[in-house]
Amino acid sequence: MVLSNHLENLKTEKMYKWWQIKNTIIMVWYWLLAKVGYKLSTDPIPDDTYYCYVPDVERNEVSRKFFGEKGVYYTKPCPYYIPLGKEYTGCAFLGVITDDMIFGDQCKICGENEIDIDGE
Repeated sequence: MVLSNHLENLKTEKMYKWWQIKNTIIMVWYWLLAKVGYKLSTDPIPDDTYYCYVPDVERNEVSRKFFGEKGVYYTKPCPYYIPLGKEYTGCAFLGVITDDMIFGDQCKICGENEIDIDGE
């Protein structure tokens, strides 16, 4: 029993490390693209929000049916938002890797498709 738990933990740690390495390589690629001046499309960036996500309406409806109002709230993150482990996150659109806690909460740092509060 103890050995199987230990092996499961090692497997999980190994999978996490590979996931972290893969995402870091992807972010370095986008960072290099940004450095040479390549711009990605703004189409996938969520509209009318300060966040890098929008509600996942279909999954939220199913969650409410099964769990009531205390159900899980699902979101669809911006495809350019890339988590890089416990400390860092990245924005492929900007080619930025950061440990800023604001971006860790998926607040937009790109400034694209934001709501105009002042109406200007």
